[in-house]
Amino acid sequence: MKKIIMMLTLLFLVACSNNEGETLNFQGESENWKVNFTSVDTGSSSQNTSYTIVYIGSDTAPETFDYNLSATPSQKDFGETNAKLNKDGLKEGKEINKGSKVQKDEIIVVELNWDGKTEKVELAPK
Repeated sequence: MKKIIMMLTLLFLVACSNNEGETLNFQGESENWKVNFTSVDTGSSSQNTSYTIVYIGSDTAPETFDYNLSATPSQKDFGETNAKLNKDGLKEGKEINKGSKVQKDEIIVVELNWDGKTEKVELAPK
């Protein structure tokens, strides 16, 4: 009987520690760019992430740009070369991540390169 109670208690604790459905939002802004990053925990080993990159500079928006998002300690790293903004001036993306998950205390940096210029945007939890 004690073993059954211990197993049920253990299962209850594991179920309570599951972050399924938890949403993490990060935002940051530089002189020319604004970036939003959202991660939704979908279960034991995956997260859905989405991001929006907006050009907010005073010059004409670039035709193309490169970006790379890197997160520590989860070691997420992705980007795109020759990305284009849509008609609303946005670059939007979605990914399903498996493996290590983005955490509340992540350090997320987005590096953007366009027209011979470079800026880094550090994203903070919101």
